[in-house]
Parts: sequence; structure tokens; C-alpha cells
Amino acid sequence: MIDIEKIKRAALAATQSTWAYDQRSSAIVTITKHEVKAVADFGACSLPECEANATFIATANPSAVLELIERLEAAEQDATKWHEYQAKKKVLADRGFGKSPLRDAAMKESK
Repeated sequence: MIDIEKIKRAALAATQSTWAYDQRSSAIVTITKHEVKAVADFGACSLPECEANATFIATANPSAVLELIERLEAAEQDATKWHEYQAKKKVLADRGFGKSPLRDAAMKESK
């Protein structure tokens, strides 16, 4: 299972700025108003996937990861609310709430 809190802590601890892959230096860099810093150097890696890996790492930067976690948590809350609603709806239906003899008769006649 994925430890979301561990990922969130790591993303919060990482450099909070723009991340990019600098092809000239083969490094992942962070960019602020005042400086560009290398955070990972791919050096002389000549494998075709090196550039793709570096681009992926730069794209999956802390702010992107935090936004994904935020969206995941919101979706999980929505799912929880929906399941709670469905459970309450079932309890009420089991107790006969929401049933209408007139509506039920009209539904039978329309079939």
C-alpha cells in the first residue's frame, strides 16, 4: 500500500519551486526568481530513457505531487459521503420511508 503521508512529508520537505530538466547539463534543476539549482545530476547517462526519466522526475515535482494528493483526498471524501448517503438511503427504504401507495400503483399501471 502507498504511504500517502510519507509522500506528502517528502514533497513538503523538497524544494518548493519550478522544477525542470536541463538538457544541456543533464540535470534536474529548481528555478526561483534568484537562482537555478541542480537537484539531481544525470551526468553522462547516454541511455535513451535517461532524458525521459529526468523529464518525469521534474514533472512529478513537489507541487504536482501535493496537488495529486489533494485531489485524491477530496475524491476519497466524496466517495465516503456517497457510501454514507447510500447506506442511509437503504436504511430508510428498509423502514418503508419513501414508499407511496399511490405512486406504486401508478408505476404498476404504466407497465
